[in-house]
Amino acid sequence: MTKRLIKATTVLLVFALLIVAALFAGIYFGTAQAAVPSVADADIADTYFTGETLTPPEASVSYGGQTVTTSDTTLVYPSGRARSAASYPLDEAGEYTLLYTAEIGGVPVEESRTFIAVQHLYEVSGTGSRAYYGTPSDPNVADRPGVVVELERGDTFTFNKPIDFGSMTSASALIQMYCVPSVINTADALQVIFTFTDTQNPDNYLTITAQQADVADTPSYDWARNSTYTRAGAAF
Repeated sequence: MTKRLIKATTVLLVFALLIVAALFAGIYFGTAQAAVPSVADADIADTYFTGETLTPPEASVSYGGQTVTTSDTTLVYPSGRARSAASYPLDEAGEYTLLYTAEIGGVPVEESRTFIAVQHLYEVSGTGSRAYYGTPSDPNVADRPGVVVELERGDTFTFNKPIDFGSMTSASALIQMYCVPSVINTADALQVIFTFTDTQNPDNYLTITAQQADVADTPSYDWARNSTYTRAGAAF
């Protein structure tokens, strides 16, 4: 009986020690948690558009009960490249990490904010070109709303939403467009080039050219002036 009591006492003592150790561990980790750095007052949006420039505001960084204000930042781009500057061009789509750094009580402290940059549904190159949803000013097509694109020579219009070719059939419309010249009876462009680029491999692409018909090769001037055709592999 005595041996059994001793064993039971030993077990109870071990449990008591474990409970005391757990309590001390809770106090210790609680103290450590209070020293985790935090950043406040940084007015960083959750979402930006590519092409915008981010100028990070000063932020209050806290650690171990102390707070300092810092403007020292490093931005990690979606591709993994990082740089430190006063402002950052958001030229990549994806998730960014903005790091604020400071020294508090001789301890280097770093805290982060994350955000994403997304592409516009469509965009144009060049300051003289534009694209908008609406209807052309030409009264003959005022009842056909859509994306109106006005391009200067050499500029491009990019539609950023991926196209799922796997879900398309022979009855699916790939391109629907019409050209409205700025001067009636005068062609604004001899050709319009469409480039479909693989989202995974930009070196893999398909080009389709809409070509203005050649007046000299057609018996009807009106048909040639007002029509385009697809150069399905033709060299002319």
